[in-house]
Amino acid sequence: MAVPAGLRVARLQSLGNCEVNVVADRLARAARIPVGIEALPGCRLKHWWWPTVADDTRNQDVSLNGTTWRQALDQTFAESPFQWRLLDGVLVIRPASAWSDSGNVLSRHAAAFQASGTLADAVLPALFHAVGSGLAVPYRRVGGFGASIDQALSVAFGGGTFLDAMVTVARTHGAISWQFSYPTSANDDAMLTVYSLSSPNQVIAPPLRIQNER
Repeated sequence: MAVPAGLRVARLQSLGNCEVNVVADRLARAARIPVGIEALPGCRLKHWWWPTVADDTRNQDVSLNGTTWRQALDQTFAESPFQWRLLDGVLVIRPASAWSDSGNVLSRHAAAFQASGTLADAVLPALFHAVGSGLAVPYRRVGGFGASIDQALSVAFGGGTFLDAMVTVARTHGAISWQFSYPTSANDDAMLTVYSLSSPNQVIAPPLRIQNER
């Protein structure tokens, strides 16, 4: 399937690898698919102001006209440390080395769970409980809320990894971007933020600090 006519994105090399979510979210919104993003160690991804950067035409210096989505993604992340995969209808972009890293936080085991309700009040707490004790410090809700981010969901996860669970939640919701970042180069904790792709000012759970078991 071809990308929408006129779609342009920022060149990742010009923005810097710590702004991978600026590029990834623009592609996901154009493709109308949920997305998951994991940052490089030491990177704090842009949060509140990322829509301004993503929509700034001065930063959109790569034309994707005439390409398929696969070609567009390959072109966007070529010569970068990231690798993209489409998992059960969710675009996931991670550092290439993270995909095979058994010690990565997203490689942790997640037990089967079922949850019904909003992301903030029911689904994410059930997911964190399924991953295990010591994972999450209680998070606070911030940002502008609305029907998009607060819609009620019924999620059934059969067990697997933390990544599998995040993919299941994103696929079930259908219009969110979840982002893991590692603010310290030691990679001793992680931060999770969840955005609405349709209304980018709707945000939940920043920062959720996660103790890494390395």
